[in-house]
Amino acid sequence: MKKIGLVVLLLSLAMALSACGGNGGGGTGGTGGTGTAGPAAPMGVNAVAVSTSLVSVTWTPVAGATGYNVYTSSTPTVDLVPGNRLNGVLITSATYSDTSVLANSAYNYRVTAVGAGGESAGSNLASAATGSWNVQQAPGMNTLYRLASAAWSGTEFVAVGDAGSVYTSPTGSTWTSETSGTWNSMHRVRWVNGQYVAAGDNTSIYTSLSGASWTERHTSSDNVPYYGIAWSGSTYLVTGLSNTNDQGAQATSSNGTSWLAGYATPTTGNLLDVVWSAPSGTTAKFVAVGSGVVDLVHFPGPDFWYGTVYSSVDGSTWASQKIANYYEILRGIAWSGSLYVAVGDYGAIYTSPDGGTWTSQTSGTSQNLRAVTWAGRQFIALGASTSAGVNSVILTSTDGVTWVNHDSGTETPLNEIVWSGSNYVIVGDQATILNN
Repeated sequence: MKKIGLVVLLLSLAMALSACGGNGGGGTGGTGGTGTAGPAAPMGVNAVAVSTSLVSVTWTPVAGATGYNVYTSSTPTVDLVPGNRLNGVLITSATYSDTSVLANSAYNYRVTAVGAGGESAGSNLASAATGSWNVQQAPGMNTLYRLASAAWSGTEFVAVGDAGSVYTSPTGSTWTSETSGTWNSMHRVRWVNGQYVAAGDNTSIYTSLSGASWTERHTSSDNVPYYGIAWSGSTYLVTGLSNTNDQGAQATSSNGTSWLAGYATPTTGNLLDVVWSAPSGTTAKFVAVGSGVVDLVHFPGPDFWYGTVYSSVDGSTWASQKIANYYEILRGIAWSGSLYVAVGDYGAIYTSPDGGTWTSQTSGTSQNLRAVTWAGRQFIALGASTSAGVNSVILTSTDGVTWVNHDSGTETPLNEIVWSGSNYVIVGDQATILNN
Protein backbone atom coordinates (compact mmCIF):
# COMPACT_ATOMS: atom_id res chain seq x y z
CA MET A 1 0.00 0.00 0.00
CA LYS A 2 2.90 2.31 0.84
CA LYS A 3 4.35 1.76 -2.66
CA ILE A 4 1.01 2.57 -4.30
CA GLY A 5 0.71 5.73 -2.23
CA LEU A 6 4.23 6.78 -3.21
CA VAL A 7 3.48 6.26 -6.92
CA VAL A 8 0.30 8.35 -6.67
CA LEU A 9 2.23 11.08 -4.87
CA LEU A 10 4.93 11.15 -7.59
CA LEU A 11 2.34 11.23 -10.38
CA SER A 12 0.54 14.12 -8.70
CA LEU A 13 3.79 16.02 -8.31
CA ALA A 14 4.68 15.49 -12.00
CA MET A 15 1.27 16.77 -13.11
CA ALA A 16 1.65 19.86 -10.95
CA LEU A 17 5.09 20.62 -12.36
CA SER A 18 3.75 20.19 -15.91
CA ALA A 19 0.95 22.66 -15.21
CA CYS A 20 3.45 25.20 -13.86
CA GLY A 21 5.40 24.95 -17.09
CA GLY A 22 2.48 26.30 -19.20
CA ASN A 23 3.55 29.29 -21.29
CA GLY A 24 0.35 31.32 -21.29
CA GLY A 25 0.31 31.73 -25.07
CA GLY A 26 4.01 32.28 -25.57
CA GLY A 27 7.43 32.17 -24.00
CA THR A 28 9.11 28.98 -22.86
CA GLY A 29 8.08 28.97 -19.22
CA GLY A 30 9.58 25.84 -17.63
CA THR A 31 13.28 25.13 -17.90
CA GLY A 32 13.91 25.84 -21.57
CA GLY A 33 15.70 22.48 -21.84
CA THR A 34 18.53 23.54 -19.47
CA GLY A 35 17.27 21.82 -16.34
CA THR A 36 17.06 25.25 -14.71
CA ALA A 37 13.69 26.70 -13.79
CA GLY A 38 12.77 29.77 -15.86
CA PRO A 39 11.86 33.07 -14.21
CA ALA A 40 8.33 33.91 -13.15
CA ALA A 41 6.15 36.08 -15.35
CA PRO A 42 6.47 39.81 -14.57
CA MET A 43 3.75 41.27 -12.36
CA GLY A 44 2.29 44.73 -12.01
CA VAL A 45 2.64 45.60 -15.70
CA ASN A 46 1.24 49.06 -16.39
CA ALA A 47 0.97 51.12 -19.60
CA VAL A 48 0.52 54.89 -19.68
CA ALA A 49 0.19 57.13 -22.75
CA VAL A 50 2.66 59.87 -21.84
CA SER A 51 1.88 61.67 -25.09
CA THR A 52 0.38 60.97 -28.51
CA SER A 53 3.76 59.58 -29.57
CA LEU A 54 4.88 57.73 -26.45
CA VAL A 55 3.52 54.93 -24.25
CA SER A 56 5.51 54.09 -21.12
CA VAL A 57 5.35 50.44 -20.01
CA THR A 58 6.56 49.52 -16.51
CA TRP A 59 6.58 46.37 -14.35
CA THR A 60 7.94 44.88 -11.15
CA PRO A 61 11.45 43.38 -11.55
CA VAL A 62 11.61 39.57 -11.49
CA ALA A 63 14.15 37.71 -9.38
CA GLY A 64 16.60 35.76 -11.55
CA ALA A 65 15.70 37.60 -14.76
CA THR A 66 18.55 38.73 -16.99
CA GLY A 67 16.24 40.74 -19.23
CA TYR A 68 12.73 41.28 -20.50
CA ASN A 69 10.73 41.28 -23.75
CA VAL A 70 7.78 43.57 -24.42
CA TYR A 71 5.03 42.50 -26.82
CA THR A 72 2.25 44.67 -28.21
CA SER A 73 -0.86 44.36 -30.34
CA SER A 74 -4.00 46.26 -31.18
CA THR A 75 -5.92 43.15 -30.10
CA PRO A 76 -6.25 42.12 -26.43
CA THR A 77 -4.71 38.68 -26.98
CA VAL A 78 -1.15 40.00 -27.62
CA ASP A 79 0.30 36.73 -28.86
CA LEU A 80 3.92 36.29 -27.78
CA VAL A 81 5.34 35.96 -31.29
CA PRO A 82 8.36 37.71 -32.89
CA GLY A 83 6.16 40.00 -34.99
CA ASN A 84 4.63 41.49 -31.84
CA ARG A 85 7.88 41.95 -29.92
CA LEU A 86 8.92 45.59 -29.64
CA ASN A 87 12.52 45.25 -28.48
CA GLY A 88 15.31 43.96 -30.67
CA VAL A 89 17.65 43.16 -27.77
CA LEU A 90 16.75 42.21 -24.21
CA ILE A 91 15.57 45.05 -21.99
CA THR A 92 17.63 45.15 -18.78
CA SER A 93 15.49 47.58 -16.81
CA ALA A 94 11.85 47.28 -15.72
CA THR A 95 10.59 49.96 -18.09
CA TYR A 96 10.16 50.44 -21.82
CA SER A 97 9.20 53.47 -23.95
CA ASP A 98 7.16 52.61 -27.03
CA THR A 99 7.69 55.36 -29.62
CA SER A 100 6.18 53.37 -32.49
CA VAL A 101 2.61 54.26 -31.45
CA LEU A 102 0.24 56.26 -33.63
CA ALA A 103 -2.03 58.98 -32.31
CA ASN A 104 -5.72 58.27 -31.72
CA SER A 105 -5.03 54.54 -31.19
CA ALA A 106 -5.31 51.88 -28.49
CA TYR A 107 -2.45 49.50 -27.64
CA ASN A 108 -2.15 46.40 -25.46
CA TYR A 109 1.02 45.05 -23.87
CA ARG A 110 2.38 41.94 -22.20
CA VAL A 111 5.88 41.46 -20.79
CA THR A 112 7.99 38.32 -20.37
CA ALA A 113 11.09 37.75 -18.26
CA VAL A 114 14.14 35.93 -19.62
CA GLY A 115 16.62 34.01 -17.50
CA ALA A 116 18.88 30.95 -17.46
CA GLY A 117 15.85 28.68 -17.83
CA GLY A 118 14.40 30.51 -20.83
CA GLU A 119 11.51 32.93 -21.32
CA SER A 120 8.64 33.12 -18.88
CA ALA A 121 4.95 33.07 -19.58
CA GLY A 122 3.30 36.36 -20.43
CA SER A 123 2.41 38.93 -17.82
CA ASN A 124 -0.93 40.50 -17.11
CA LEU A 125 -2.40 42.60 -19.94
CA ALA A 126 -1.82 46.36 -19.81
CA SER A 127 -3.50 48.85 -22.14
CA ALA A 128 -3.16 52.50 -23.10
CA ALA A 129 -4.83 54.85 -25.58
CA THR A 130 -3.08 57.79 -27.23
CA GLY A 131 -4.65 61.19 -27.84
CA SER A 132 -5.78 62.72 -31.12
CA TRP A 133 -3.56 63.76 -34.00
CA ASN A 134 -2.44 67.36 -34.14
CA VAL A 135 -4.00 68.55 -37.41
CA GLN A 136 -2.89 71.82 -38.98
CA GLN A 137 -2.51 73.63 -42.29
CA ALA A 138 0.94 74.50 -43.55
CA PRO A 139 1.42 78.21 -42.68
CA GLY A 140 0.69 80.53 -45.58
CA MET A 141 -0.07 77.72 -48.03
CA ASN A 142 -3.13 77.93 -50.25
CA THR A 143 -5.55 75.28 -48.96
CA LEU A 144 -6.39 74.39 -52.56
CA TYR A 145 -2.86 73.01 -52.79
CA ARG A 146 -1.72 69.65 -51.48
CA LEU A 147 1.39 68.50 -49.69
CA ALA A 148 2.42 65.39 -51.58
CA SER A 149 5.43 63.97 -49.76
CA ALA A 150 7.63 64.24 -46.67
CA ALA A 151 11.08 63.06 -45.59
CA TRP A 152 13.21 62.92 -42.41
CA SER A 153 16.96 63.57 -42.49
CA GLY A 154 17.77 62.60 -38.93
CA THR A 155 17.43 66.16 -37.70
CA GLU A 156 14.63 67.72 -39.77
CA PHE A 157 11.38 66.99 -41.57
CA VAL A 158 10.84 68.37 -45.07
CA ALA A 159 7.45 68.44 -46.80
CA VAL A 160 6.90 69.31 -50.48
CA GLY A 161 3.86 69.86 -52.65
CA ASP A 162 2.02 71.87 -55.27
CA ALA A 163 3.45 75.01 -56.88
CA GLY A 164 6.95 74.37 -55.54
CA SER A 165 5.84 74.44 -51.90
CA VAL A 166 8.52 73.42 -49.38
CA TYR A 167 8.22 73.38 -45.57
CA THR A 168 10.70 72.37 -42.88
CA SER A 169 10.32 71.41 -39.23
CA PRO A 170 12.68 69.97 -36.60
CA THR A 171 9.83 68.39 -34.63
CA GLY A 172 6.87 68.03 -36.98
CA SER A 173 4.74 70.46 -34.98
CA THR A 174 6.02 73.91 -36.05
CA TRP A 175 6.69 74.48 -39.74
CA THR A 176 8.61 77.08 -41.76
CA SER A 177 7.92 77.94 -45.39
CA GLU A 178 11.05 77.77 -47.55
CA THR A 179 11.83 79.08 -51.03
CA SER A 180 12.28 76.35 -53.64
CA GLY A 181 12.83 78.67 -56.58
CA THR A 182 10.26 76.88 -58.75
CA TRP A 183 6.55 76.77 -59.50
CA ASN A 184 6.77 73.14 -60.53
CA SER A 185 4.72 70.95 -58.24
CA MET A 186 6.88 68.47 -56.32
CA HIS A 187 5.45 64.97 -55.99
CA ARG A 188 8.15 63.22 -53.96
CA VAL A 189 11.00 64.02 -51.62
CA ARG A 190 13.53 61.62 -50.11
CA TRP A 191 16.57 61.93 -47.85
CA VAL A 192 19.17 59.79 -49.62
CA ASN A 193 22.95 59.70 -49.50
CA GLY A 194 23.24 62.80 -47.31
CA GLN A 195 20.87 65.10 -49.18
CA TYR A 196 17.23 65.75 -49.95
CA VAL A 197 16.17 64.89 -53.49
CA ALA A 198 12.81 66.15 -54.76
CA ALA A 199 11.10 65.36 -58.05
CA GLY A 200 8.05 66.79 -59.79
CA ASP A 201 6.43 68.26 -62.89
CA ASN A 202 8.22 68.76 -66.21
CA THR A 203 10.76 66.04 -65.33
CA SER A 204 12.12 68.37 -62.64
CA ILE A 205 14.69 67.28 -60.04
CA TYR A 206 15.97 69.39 -57.12
CA THR A 207 18.47 68.76 -54.34
CA SER A 208 19.11 70.37 -50.96
CA LEU A 209 21.45 69.72 -48.04
CA SER A 210 19.30 71.54 -45.50
CA GLY A 211 15.77 71.77 -46.91
CA ALA A 212 16.02 75.56 -46.90
CA SER A 213 18.04 76.13 -50.08
CA TRP A 214 17.32 74.16 -53.25
CA THR A 215 19.20 73.67 -56.52
CA GLU A 216 17.52 72.70 -59.76
CA ARG A 217 19.36 69.73 -61.26
CA HIS A 218 17.14 68.85 -64.21
CA THR A 219 14.03 70.08 -65.98
CA SER A 220 12.63 70.08 -69.50
CA SER A 221 9.71 71.23 -71.61
CA ASP A 222 8.48 67.64 -71.59
CA ASN A 223 5.22 67.86 -69.64
CA VAL A 224 5.82 64.58 -67.80
CA PRO A 225 6.03 64.48 -63.98
CA TYR A 226 8.39 62.43 -61.88
CA TYR A 227 6.96 60.55 -58.87
CA GLY A 228 9.45 57.98 -57.53
CA ILE A 229 12.91 58.37 -55.98
CA ALA A 230 15.38 55.68 -54.88
CA TRP A 231 19.09 55.27 -54.17
CA SER A 232 20.96 51.99 -54.71
CA GLY A 233 24.18 52.92 -52.97
CA SER A 234 25.74 53.98 -56.26
CA THR A 235 22.88 55.22 -58.45
CA TYR A 236 20.07 57.70 -57.91
CA LEU A 237 16.87 56.87 -59.80
CA VAL A 238 13.74 58.93 -60.33
CA THR A 239 10.68 57.54 -62.14
CA GLY A 240 7.44 58.98 -63.43
CA LEU A 241 4.48 58.92 -65.75
CA SER A 242 4.62 57.49 -69.24
CA ASN A 243 4.87 59.34 -72.54
CA THR A 244 2.65 58.83 -75.58
CA ASN A 245 4.47 55.56 -76.28
CA ASP A 246 3.57 54.27 -72.80
CA GLN A 247 7.20 54.39 -71.68
CA GLY A 248 7.69 55.47 -68.08
CA ALA A 249 9.85 58.54 -67.56
CA GLN A 250 13.09 58.02 -65.63
CA ALA A 251 16.43 59.63 -64.88
CA THR A 252 19.60 58.32 -63.28
CA SER A 253 22.62 59.94 -61.64
CA SER A 254 25.76 58.81 -59.84
CA ASN A 255 26.17 62.02 -57.82
CA GLY A 256 22.76 63.72 -57.67
CA THR A 257 24.12 66.65 -59.67
CA SER A 258 24.27 65.47 -63.30
CA TRP A 259 21.30 63.43 -64.52
CA LEU A 260 20.70 61.27 -67.57
CA ALA A 261 17.01 61.47 -68.44
CA GLY A 262 15.03 59.23 -70.73
CA TYR A 263 12.29 56.63 -70.79
CA ALA A 264 12.18 53.09 -69.48
CA THR A 265 12.60 50.24 -71.92
CA PRO A 266 11.09 48.04 -73.09
CA THR A 267 7.66 49.67 -73.24
CA THR A 268 6.20 50.04 -69.76
CA GLY A 269 3.56 52.22 -68.13
CA ASN A 270 3.52 54.72 -65.26
CA LEU A 271 6.22 54.25 -62.60
CA LEU A 272 4.67 55.94 -59.56
CA ASP A 273 6.91 54.81 -56.70
CA VAL A 274 10.18 52.89 -56.46
CA VAL A 275 12.47 51.27 -53.87
CA TRP A 276 15.93 49.72 -53.95
CA SER A 277 16.11 46.30 -52.32
CA ALA A 278 18.20 43.17 -51.97
CA PRO A 279 15.93 40.18 -51.29
CA SER A 280 17.64 37.10 -49.89
CA GLY A 281 18.72 34.71 -52.63
CA THR A 282 18.03 37.13 -55.49
CA THR A 283 19.85 39.94 -57.28
CA ALA A 284 19.62 43.41 -55.75
CA LYS A 285 17.27 45.56 -57.81
CA PHE A 286 14.94 48.50 -58.12
CA VAL A 287 11.27 47.57 -57.77
CA ALA A 288 8.65 50.07 -58.90
CA VAL A 289 4.86 50.10 -58.91
CA GLY A 290 2.37 51.86 -61.12
CA SER A 291 0.05 51.03 -63.98
CA GLY A 292 0.20 49.50 -67.42
CA VAL A 293 -2.18 49.78 -70.35
CA VAL A 294 -4.39 46.90 -71.46
CA ASP A 295 -4.06 45.84 -75.09
CA LEU A 296 -6.53 48.19 -76.80
CA VAL A 297 -7.01 45.73 -79.66
CA HIS A 298 -9.01 43.60 -77.25
CA PHE A 299 -10.28 46.51 -75.12
CA PRO A 300 -11.19 49.31 -77.55
CA GLY A 301 -12.05 52.76 -76.25
CA PRO A 302 -10.47 54.66 -73.34
CA ASP A 303 -7.29 53.24 -71.86
CA PHE A 304 -7.78 50.46 -69.33
CA TRP A 305 -5.12 50.66 -66.61
CA TYR A 306 -4.11 47.82 -64.34
CA GLY A 307 -1.74 47.57 -61.38
CA THR A 308 1.75 46.60 -62.44
CA VAL A 309 5.09 45.89 -60.76
CA TYR A 310 8.37 46.69 -62.55
CA SER A 311 11.88 45.55 -61.69
CA SER A 312 15.31 46.59 -62.92
CA VAL A 313 18.86 45.79 -61.86
CA ASP A 314 20.39 48.89 -63.44
CA GLY A 315 17.48 51.36 -63.45
CA SER A 316 17.41 51.33 -67.24
CA THR A 317 16.00 48.06 -68.55
CA TRP A 318 12.77 46.97 -66.90
CA ALA A 319 10.69 43.82 -66.64
CA SER A 320 6.97 44.23 -65.93
CA GLN A 321 4.41 42.03 -64.22
CA LYS A 322 0.69 42.65 -63.99
CA ILE A 323 -0.46 41.74 -60.47
CA ALA A 324 -3.61 43.79 -59.86
CA ASN A 325 -7.04 44.19 -61.42
CA TYR A 326 -8.14 46.71 -64.03
CA TYR A 327 -8.16 50.25 -62.67
CA GLU A 328 -6.46 48.97 -59.49
CA ILE A 329 -3.50 51.31 -60.00
CA LEU A 330 -0.63 50.69 -57.56
CA ARG A 331 0.62 53.94 -56.03
CA GLY A 332 3.06 53.05 -53.27
CA ILE A 333 5.66 50.43 -52.35
CA ALA A 334 7.75 49.73 -49.24
CA TRP A 335 10.50 47.24 -48.44
CA SER A 336 11.10 46.04 -44.87
CA GLY A 337 14.29 44.12 -45.51
CA SER A 338 12.40 40.86 -45.99
CA LEU A 339 9.03 41.81 -47.50
CA TYR A 340 7.63 44.13 -50.16
CA VAL A 341 4.21 45.71 -49.66
CA ALA A 342 2.50 47.46 -52.59
CA VAL A 343 -0.72 49.46 -52.18
CA GLY A 344 -3.15 51.11 -54.54
CA ASP A 345 -6.67 51.98 -55.56
CA TYR A 346 -9.79 50.39 -54.03
CA GLY A 347 -7.86 49.25 -50.97
CA ALA A 348 -5.47 47.05 -52.95
CA ILE A 349 -2.60 45.52 -50.98
CA TYR A 350 -0.10 43.01 -52.34
CA THR A 351 2.91 41.41 -50.65
CA SER A 352 6.00 39.63 -51.95
CA PRO A 353 9.18 38.21 -50.39
CA ASP A 354 11.21 38.54 -53.60
CA GLY A 355 9.49 41.03 -55.93
CA GLY A 356 8.45 38.24 -58.27
CA THR A 357 5.69 36.31 -56.52
CA TRP A 358 2.89 38.51 -55.22
CA THR A 359 -0.07 37.73 -52.97
CA SER A 360 -3.24 39.80 -52.65
CA GLN A 361 -4.11 40.71 -49.06
CA THR A 362 -7.31 41.99 -47.44
CA SER A 363 -7.05 45.62 -46.35
CA GLY A 364 -10.55 46.03 -44.94
CA THR A 365 -11.10 49.28 -46.86
CA SER A 366 -12.23 50.35 -50.30
CA GLN A 367 -10.43 53.70 -50.09
CA ASN A 368 -7.67 54.42 -52.57
CA LEU A 369 -4.37 53.82 -50.77
CA ARG A 370 -1.87 56.44 -51.82
CA ALA A 371 1.28 55.45 -49.95
CA VAL A 372 2.92 52.86 -47.71
CA THR A 373 6.06 53.02 -45.58
CA TRP A 374 8.08 50.70 -43.35
CA ALA A 375 8.50 52.32 -39.92
CA GLY A 376 10.94 50.11 -38.09
CA ARG A 377 8.53 47.39 -36.96
CA GLN A 378 5.37 47.95 -38.99
CA PHE A 379 4.05 48.89 -42.40
CA ILE A 380 1.80 51.97 -42.47
CA ALA A 381 -0.52 52.68 -45.41
CA LEU A 382 -2.59 55.83 -45.98
CA GLY A 383 -5.98 56.22 -47.60
CA ALA A 384 -7.96 58.94 -49.33
CA SER A 385 -11.55 59.34 -48.24
CA THR A 386 -14.03 60.29 -50.97
CA SER A 387 -17.15 60.30 -48.79
CA ALA A 388 -18.40 63.10 -46.56
CA GLY A 389 -18.35 62.09 -42.91
CA VAL A 390 -15.83 59.30 -43.50
CA ASN A 391 -12.27 59.79 -42.27
CA SER A 392 -9.28 58.79 -44.36
CA VAL A 393 -7.82 55.51 -43.15
CA ILE A 394 -4.46 54.80 -41.59
CA LEU A 395 -3.64 51.09 -41.76
CA THR A 396 -0.85 49.28 -39.90
CA SER A 397 0.53 45.76 -40.19
CA THR A 398 3.59 43.99 -38.78
CA ASP A 399 3.46 41.18 -41.37
CA GLY A 400 1.70 42.72 -44.40
CA VAL A 401 -1.16 40.25 -44.01
CA THR A 402 -3.25 41.44 -41.06
CA TRP A 403 -4.11 45.14 -41.18
CA VAL A 404 -5.49 47.33 -38.39
CA ASN A 405 -7.44 50.51 -39.11
CA HIS A 406 -6.53 53.60 -37.05
CA ASP A 407 -8.73 56.68 -37.06
CA SER A 408 -6.98 59.62 -38.71
CA GLY A 409 -9.44 62.14 -37.33
CA THR A 410 -9.72 63.89 -40.71
CA GLU A 411 -11.65 63.45 -43.94
CA THR A 412 -8.78 65.01 -45.88
CA PRO A 413 -7.07 62.59 -48.29
CA LEU A 414 -3.63 61.61 -46.93
CA ASN A 415 -0.59 61.33 -49.18
CA GLU A 416 2.46 60.17 -47.23
CA ILE A 417 3.71 59.32 -43.73
CA VAL A 418 7.27 59.52 -42.39
CA TRP A 419 8.66 58.42 -39.02
CA SER A 420 11.60 60.02 -37.22
CA GLY A 421 11.96 57.18 -34.75
CA SER A 422 9.95 59.05 -32.15
CA ASN A 423 7.35 61.03 -34.09
CA TYR A 424 5.14 60.59 -37.17
CA VAL A 425 4.34 63.27 -39.73
CA ILE A 426 1.57 62.81 -42.31
CA VAL A 427 0.97 65.19 -45.20
CA GLY A 428 -2.18 65.44 -47.29
CA ASP A 429 -4.42 67.49 -49.52
CA GLN A 430 -5.60 70.99 -48.58
CA ALA A 431 -2.15 71.88 -47.17
CA THR A 432 -2.79 69.44 -44.32
CA ILE A 433 -0.15 68.23 -41.86
CA LEU A 434 -0.76 65.69 -39.08
CA ASN A 435 1.76 64.92 -36.35
CA ASN A 436 1.73 63.16 -33.01
